[in-house]
Amino acid sequence: MAIDTPTTLTEDLDTGNNNTPTTASITPAANKLILPCFSFQDANSEPIVTSVIGNGITYVLVGSSYYDQAGQQGKTFIYRGMSASPSAGTIVMTVENGVGCEWSVIEIGGIDTGGTNGSAAIVQVVNAESAGDVTSHSVTLAAFGSDGNGTLVAWGQDDENAMTPVAGMTKIAEQLNTVDHDALAITIKTTKVLVPSISWTGLAQSGGVAIEIKQAAAGEDAEIISSRGRLAYSRP
Repeated sequence: MAIDTPTTLTEDLDTGNNNTPTTASITPAANKLILPCFSFQDANSEPIVTSVIGNGITYVLVGSSYYDQAGQQGKTFIYRGMSASPSAGTIVMTVENGVGCEWSVIEIGGIDTGGTNGSAAIVQVVNAESAGDVTSHSVTLAAFGSDGNGTLVAWGQDDENAMTPVAGMTKIAEQLNTVDHDALAITIKTTKVLVPSISWTGLAQSGGVAIEIKQAAAGEDAEIISSRGRLAYSRP
């Protein structure tokens, strides 16, 4: 079965020199893949995230892309998490050397719920930086385990240009920081894309973190059955 259409739980940006940017309160669903995606820039040092905390979920780093290393020093991250009983609340990101920050938190169902903290839902991750100032950027993934697996990319940029995804992919979130001059966009397709890409007007450097998301196996979703007039749930 194909992965579900994703939901953007929250997205925003922070223009202050804030070492603990915090999202709005969200209410993640049980046993769905939660992907906090964010981008930082600092003109002096590489942004380093030390923790991502919230919702009673253990958030684990999936990948990061460090671009414009001699200039604005942008870095884009994807974290993952999953819980059978998440709680409502904010997500707090603690970062060293971060000035501008943009974030988006994505929720996806219809995925493999095995492993721990969403580990079985992520098949592969590829991080790629642009070669200098460009007007487009792409990431090349390896062969997919299944054509029905999904493709998601977090794109960071060292300017505030609106980004356009390659045909077939959908932009589900974008934050353009006109104060700190950086941006974050999230693109997805619920099936395979081997070479996702993004383009914009004007020159900028970019970093992309692309992941293959594993669809749920047939019959993995809970089935509703009737038992003595009551609803019960069973899992093969």
